[in-house]
Amino acid sequence: MIEGGQLTGLVRAQGWLWVATRPGTVLELDAVGESFELAAVDAWLDAVSDHSGAHPTRRDHAARRWDPYYGDRAQDLSLTVIDGDIDEVTRLLDACMLTDAELAEGPEVWRTWPDPMAPWLGDEDELLATNRTTDTEVRREA
Repeated sequence: MIEGGQLTGLVRAQGWLWVATRPGTVLELDAVGESFELAAVDAWLDAVSDHSGAHPTRRDHAARRWDPYYGDRAQDLSLTVIDGDIDEVTRLLDACMLTDAELAEGPEVWRTWPDPMAPWLGDEDELLATNRTTDTEVRREA
């Protein structure tokens, strides 16, 4: 299913996601054909104590989807695959998810795991200190 680091048949992938080793960071995925970008674009509102700097639209969106455990963290991905096996795509994505036991360990433990994003994105704490409350939704609309 994955050939040369790509999902077979993947035409387009985009959206926001979070990974356990970066529980405070909004990651944005944008892939078209062979072009692939994964960037740390903001902090999840649940990861910062003051939400007042976030755009009102972002605060409203987060409030509507707020979960008592996850806060505003979510996987919000859209994939377009041609001539791919949807069951295999689902299995591949499911394999990326935490198990119930790993989930129960919580963010403090997750941060101790090796961070596969560090070589490309740097340190999460540094990112969060310099990139709090920029509004991804507003930038996308511009």
